[in-house]
Formats: sequence, C-alpha cells, structure tokens
Amino acid sequence: MLDSVIEFLLTYAKYSYPVLFFGSLLETFFPPYPSDGVYAFCAFLSGKNIISSRLIFPLVNAGNYLGIMAVFFLGKRKVRPFFNRRCYKEETLAKTDDWFKRYGTKVILLNRFIPGIRGPLCFSAGVCNYSTTKMAIYAGISVLLWNGFLFYIYSYFGKNFGDIKLFLIRYNYFAVAITLVSTVVFILWRRHEKLHKKV
Repeated sequence: MLDSVIEFLLTYAKYSYPVLFFGSLLETFFPPYPSDGVYAFCAFLSGKNIISSRLIFPLVNAGNYLGIMAVFFLGKRKVRPFFNRRCYKEETLAKTDDWFKRYGTKVILLNRFIPGIRGPLCFSAGVCNYSTTKMAIYAGISVLLWNGFLFYIYSYFGKNFGDIKLFLIRYNYFAVAITLVSTVVFILWRRHEKLHKKV
C-alpha cells in the first residue's frame, strides 16, 4: 500500500498535504494504512524542497489526534450503550473500567508507539469509559512525542528515504514483538494471580 501512495505522490506532489492529513486520520480507523511511512515520504519530499516542511508536522499531528478522539468517542457514545444492553453484564464492563482507571494513562501515553493496535486501544478506552479529559491530554502528548521522535529520525537520516523506510520496518517488527511478549506475560500473571486467590 505504501508503494502505491508513494507512486501517487511522486506524480502529484501538490496533494501531499491532504493525503498526509486524511491518511493520518484514517490510520486510526484502518490500522493497515501506512501513515508513518507516508509521513516519512512527505518529510523526504520536504527535504528535496518539493513541499513545505513547515506544514508536515502540524498536519500529521492534527490528523492523528482527530482520528484518536473520533474512535474514542465512537466507543464511548455509540458502542458502550450497545454493549450494556446486549453483550455484557454491567459487572463485566465495570471490571474493565477499573483496569483502565488503573493503567489507562500509561496505555494511552504509549499508544502511538505501538503499531497495529493504536486504533483498537483508543476504541477500548472509550468503551471502558476512560476519562475524556485525560484522553484528550494524554493522547495529544502521545501524538506529539511519537511524531516528534519520527521527525528527529527523518532529520537524522537526511534525504535517504531507503534508510528511513528500513528503520520503520525494523521498528514495527520490534514493537509488535514487544507487544506480543508483554501480552503473554500479562495473561500468565493474571492466571497466576487468580490461582493464588483460590488457594
């Protein structure tokens, strides 16, 4: 998918701004969309003075942030009542609410650094009634930290898009591996905790 977007932007560079903004927004709803790669390529184009570097950072931040909050409100306002009525007992939702109250801040702060599950995490935060104020603040911090980190990496690699692309691929593999290991460890810990309580 990234190659198709790059090919389009090479031909129609003037559309880089809307593609960057709406793509960054879309990624929260459709995780396979390579928004980080598109951001990297736009940074590459700005390094070649094809597009303005001043607009890239604000646009990608705005797109990411609006996407996160839209998915969050979708979970909170639309899906939560549905779950209440048809899927889960209120006690079950109350347990997940409690989990998000205890760990939600860390999860949201790290959200942008975990490829593939960014959207689902934000959606879950909404369903679990996580604080709207905290979500607005910590999601914004997460977006700024991640995109600022990427901006630094892109500046470090300069005008070599191949190196930037290789870094993103390796980082995604690393982040997914860490997420899987952390999930397994958490599940095992919870099982151990339940068995310990029974004893």
